[in-house]
Amino acid sequence: MNRRRILLSVMLLASLPLFCGGLFSKSKGKIKSDTPGVTMNLEGPWWSKAKLGPEAKAIEVKTGNYKARKLTRTLTRQAKKEGAEDTTKETWRITSIGPWGKLSKIKVQKNKTTTLKFSGPVIFAPDVKISKPSSKARDQRRIVSIGLKLIGEYGEEYNARVVKLNASGKSTGVAAPMLKIFDKSGKELANGKFAFG
Repeated sequence: MNRRRILLSVMLLASLPLFCGGLFSKSKGKIKSDTPGVTMNLEGPWWSKAKLGPEAKAIEVKTGNYKARKLTRTLTRQAKKEGAEDTTKETWRITSIGPWGKLSKIKVQKNKTTTLKFSGPVIFAPDVKISKPSSKARDQRRIVSIGLKLIGEYGEEYNARVVKLNASGKSTGVAAPMLKIFDKSGKELANGKFAFG
């Protein structure tokens, strides 16, 4: 029994420098986004936290692996309404709280800069779910729900609710996307607009 305690104590003492070395590590690296308007909250080694953006500049962080916790992409542009002479400023915003795809492991190395590229497109993909009827239900039909997923270049998924702000910062709303369902022969079976809820 005493021999086991001694062995356990020696093992704990031997691993202490590794534990403390990681906890109090002074090695640093940098992380940045190549695109202005990207804001990302990160969680890193030993519960460290960092916030990237919205400017496209590097921030210094501890070395190690980081994971995105919240990501917001904002695009501001000058837009011209139909028939109008002047342009107005409009801002579009999408947000993600996961799943993260490749942003679940962002490696930051000593004296190096990890650059995250968000200049590519966000893809709209259908999100189809088929519910199975309960064995106790009288109606045994299946329900098909069709939603939208917004997927970024790292495989991260964004909330399908896109926010559009006018020049004064108020949400002006975005028209719901249309949906048409066709059979194999091309005949339209149903159509409508997406709705929340």
